[in-house]
Amino acid sequence: MPIAWLAELLQKIAETPFLDWQLLTKRIELWSDRLQAVAASDNKVATTMAVNWLAGNPPSNVGLGVSVENQRCADERIPLLLRTPTKMRFLSCEPLLEEINILKLLPTFSDPDGTCGFEPNQLHWAIIGGESGSKDSRIFDLDWGRSLIGQCRTAGIYPFLKQAGSNPVDKRIPIKLRDKKGADLYELPIELQVQEIPQ
Repeated sequence: MPIAWLAELLQKIAETPFLDWQLLTKRIELWSDRLQAVAASDNKVATTMAVNWLAGNPPSNVGLGVSVENQRCADERIPLLLRTPTKMRFLSCEPLLEEINILKLLPTFSDPDGTCGFEPNQLHWAIIGGESGSKDSRIFDLDWGRSLIGQCRTAGIYPFLKQAGSNPVDKRIPIKLRDKKGADLYELPIELQVQEIPQ
């Protein structure tokens, strides 16, 4: 995306504080450099937003997310997302192509009383889904969804199963669904009928 386009987007975000924006990237490692480029642009509104964001004051109406389709992407992108200032962080785990462990990437705490757990408000939302499209779509194992929903519950993250995709399997057995994208959650086991949204 040309820097001028990003500057225009940030200006639009600044002009619409009544809207919640979700920015999704596969290249979170470039985020700071892109904001620095906007900060040097001639768009005054966007420059102000970029400077503030770089100083650790992100806009209150923006959620920043990364695509996480497998463990390698989780290992690379989640730690970078956690270091990026934003009011709301989310994962787009779609198409989810294998089981992933996000808990090992989250900061934990322990206090003198012996209480331990995951630091709150690090990750807020995980959107989960299988690949849709042709009959050649890659599989989505429902156990991967079950595992990720369970991890979200453990860490205080809102899980949202968007769809099972065009090629869902359960216990390695293909499932025939009426909805071609697997988006009718009522066709899925009840533990997967989860669509929570952060408030």
